[in-house]
Amino acid sequence: MWRCCRLSSCALEQRNAWWRRGGPGITRFQQEAELRELRAAFVEYATLHSQVVQDVLARLGRTYRTVIDEPLSDRGSIICTLIDRR
Repeated sequence: MWRCCRLSSCALEQRNAWWRRGGPGITRFQQEAELRELRAAFVEYATLHSQVVQDVLARLGRTYRTVIDEPLSDRGSIICTLIDRR
């Protein structure tokens, strides 16, 4: 479970870095393409089933789009909802 949380945090940081640079952003599919390198570099991710890792990135992608695409006035309520679900 901690590996999924760590992967989600790293993927979120990568998305935030792209967003801060003002670039077009990085998609879930681009992040999934990097999984082979990630698994080779970090043995703890090699033990995770690929569908689990893809699901982590898919959930992050949906949440990220929701937060970024919502008007600024609605973001507070979305973030509170996400925090309450933890």
